[in-house]
Amino acid sequence: MGITIFYKGKLASTDNIEPLVTEVADICDTLKWPYHTLDEDFDIPFSARIRHTQEGVQIDGHLPIKGISFQSHKDSEYVTLMFDREGYLRMPISLAFDGPDDPNTKQIFVKTQYAGVDAHITTVKLLKYLFEKYFGEVDVSDEAEYWEKGDRAHTEQKFALLNSILNRMEKVLDEAGDSLTSDSDSTDEIADKLEKLIEDKWEQIAADDQG
Repeated sequence: MGITIFYKGKLASTDNIEPLVTEVADICDTLKWPYHTLDEDFDIPFSARIRHTQEGVQIDGHLPIKGISFQSHKDSEYVTLMFDREGYLRMPISLAFDGPDDPNTKQIFVKTQYAGVDAHITTVKLLKYLFEKYFGEVDVSDEAEYWEKGDRAHTEQKFALLNSILNRMEKVLDEAGDSLTSDSDSTDEIADKLEKLIEDKWEQIAADDQG
């Protein structure tokens, strides 16, 4: 839940991987953004699997992708630009979970809700520049619609609307309090109660704020 940019695409050529990574790394170094790179061997078969540790999720085995991921703001998720041997964008964690044949692993997303409007616009502008320079095909959906409209005021309204909805939903959940749980409830039952509460309230809150 929160404003997110969804994107998928394919490079015009896999020869573009190295210059793209070099350029993005240079941008990150200049702006002091954290980033990570991968340069795995495409010729070694996929063998990645997920392992859960005390530190979180870890990917074991071989993940045949190359590219870079970076964080343009401390409160934004990382932007992923990782590619398979055919030049398609791939989400590494989804790829390890679901395997290389699952088309959903080609859908990338980055949530910018908590980073704010400036960070969102910066991310969109950089993606647009990189997509135009290095990609042959892209499909982008921006929940704040800056990609589609390029209108800062409109994007600010989208952020303000969702912030208002989230704040009101947080109040609803706080007011629900102990009514969501009882000693006899299983985890699934608690989740079902929470899901029903959100479904019942979300549409009403959104309609009130838009009206």
